[in-house]
Amino acid sequence: MPKYKITEVDNTGSLTLAEQPNVVYIPGGASAKTKPVLFKDASKLTADAFDISGLTLTDDDSLKLAKKLLTLGMQVLYQGFVVSSGAITISSDDWALLQDKNLYNIRFLTTGAYACPSADMISCATKRGDCVALVDHENFTTYTVTAVRNAVKTYTSKYAAAFTPWLKLDLGGSTASTVPASFGYLLAYARSIQSNPLWKAVAGVFRGRIPELEDVVYNLTSAECDDLQARASELDGEGDNGDFAVNPIAYRRYSGFIGGFNYVINGNRTLLTPGEDGLKATSFLNVRALITEISKTLYDASVTYTFEQNSDVLWVNFKSLITPLLDKMQSGEGIAGYRLDRMRTNKKARLCARLTIVPIEAVEDFELEIYLEDSIDASIEVLG
Repeated sequence: MPKYKITEVDNTGSLTLAEQPNVVYIPGGASAKTKPVLFKDASKLTADAFDISGLTLTDDDSLKLAKKLLTLGMQVLYQGFVVSSGAITISSDDWALLQDKNLYNIRFLTTGAYACPSADMISCATKRGDCVALVDHENFTTYTVTAVRNAVKTYTSKYAAAFTPWLKLDLGGSTASTVPASFGYLLAYARSIQSNPLWKAVAGVFRGRIPELEDVVYNLTSAECDDLQARASELDGEGDNGDFAVNPIAYRRYSGFIGGFNYVINGNRTLLTPGEDGLKATSFLNVRALITEISKTLYDASVTYTFEQNSDVLWVNFKSLITPLLDKMQSGEGIAGYRLDRMRTNKKARLCARLTIVPIEAVEDFELEIYLEDSIDASIEVLG
């Protein structure tokens, strides 16, 4: 007797989003220059993967970081450079190649263990518009906040972020590695996104801890942390300096949460210079991460429907690739709301649209008051 089996699976209401991969560009030492190669598995990150006869990769801190991030679920775009006098040279052509979003999907640009940022790196991040350049200063013999700011100020941009000071991290060697501060941010980020959306700030007691951190090359005081970030004048009386911010990794007290002191990332700023208008949404690194994800999704949707008929059906299909992410951001405290509109245009073969979002920044300052009144019914204006 023939048998027929028919089953039904109802997956409505549980749309699976095509999450963008978290790819970090890391340059490291090698016996010859290589092209960038994408890795998803730490065991595959060997010289053989570059298909260059006789190539050897230097077991430097760039390679150690890359393998560590791969074990934490990140992806790494790794490129080898010849090391000379402890430094590497990344040319303008190297950075220009990484501008091609069709070739490379990148979330973070770094200079690895070599702390050699350039205007070309910032230009690459700016032209891509969907990644963040992590700027590291050199490891100073004599550390001062002024020296840090002078080293970083050339690279101010809303597409970049800087961290300080250098760190001593356990990256698997016999001794701790002394590395740029961005290493700490990337390790904290890799852990945060395992249980949090990427638009949550990787900073503070909950998401800013770095388990591999053994020590820092310089312990920042609270006053020095404030000097590294523009503060609101009504809170500290010194005035918002309207200048760019560098994110400190500092030893801070978080009594009641983890008990006593711990090193944490204590900043969530991009390198945008606020100017007279003060802070903007793109002053905050978590908002930049949110916009990065939106930009990548818009790019993918546009590529998907290139050369399709420019009709109402196309618009419906295009929106269907965008709105699930926006809905997720709204329910996940990334944005307070959004609006996606198709705009009129007299240009042939062009779809024009405007996406408006209301981003939610991470709180940095608290202004709290204790009132003593004769009655609890005193007239005050409250938010809720």
